Amino acid sequence: MDVEAGVVRETAQQLVAALVERSDQAAGNAEWERAAGLLERARDLALRFDLPTRPIDEAARRQGGLERYRRLGPQDVSALRGAIGSRVIVLTDGATREGRLVAVTGGALRLQLGLEVADDGTLLHSSDVPLSSVREVRVYPD
Repeated sequence: MDVEAGVVRETAQQLVAALVERSDQAAGNAEWERAAGLLERARDLALRFDLPTRPIDEAARRQGGLERYRRLGPQDVSALRGAIGSRVIVLTDGATREGRLVAVTGGALRLQLGLEVADDGTLLHSSDVPLSSVREVRVYPD
């Protein structure tokens, strides 16, 4: 076996592993398109050097099972207004709130929260979350 060919193949294998790891990190940060692009590059490289694609397939399955959302910051007021009506999770300095975004006012997000009430259904109420306390808003597609 050609020693240089072995080194090239080993380097390609390390690159594939690094691309899969970076893809998982991107998916963890809700950078879905970037994650998919990195997996595609890993697959191309693996196929070119006749390497196993199993780690890439496993990463695609793992990432495919993640619930998709868009990350917004408190400064993204116009995008937050565009998300009105969507289910959101709001991460603040001290708590996490989940509900439907119903309004974005000058200094707060208004969430509609639901509370299950025995067999009688759901009790809905609104809660304002000051934008100054918001670290991140995760917007989920319906």
